[in-house]
Amino acid sequence: MPKPDETDFLVALLFGVHRILREEAFRLLQYNYDDVYSNCSYRLPEVYREQMELVLKEKKDEKELLYSKLVSMAGVLPELPENSLTGLAEKIITIESANDLLPYSGSGLYSLAPG
Repeated sequence: MPKPDETDFLVALLFGVHRILREEAFRLLQYNYDDVYSNCSYRLPEVYREQMELVLKEKKDEKELLYSKLVSMAGVLPELPENSLTGLAEKIITIESANDLLPYSGSGLYSLAPG
């Protein structure tokens, strides 16, 4: 059962002028109190609702990307159990081109793929 003070505060942040606070309040409501967001979202300005849809899309894209990494790694390293690969897959960074490697100063495994 949600705490009224907590959800009231989060809903109030959804209507605020600071985008980062709106997005974080949205994430908390989606994760913990989805019904609360559903009940108040129709009152938000359209531009705010569109921003929240983008937050949802980004979240899905991250999960899809992680899944894709896991599938690829399982194909390359079939002897390792998939649950062992999760931590590695989360640490893999995706780059657009070889030029993106230049500022990277960390150590790790690089994988270049066409596309």
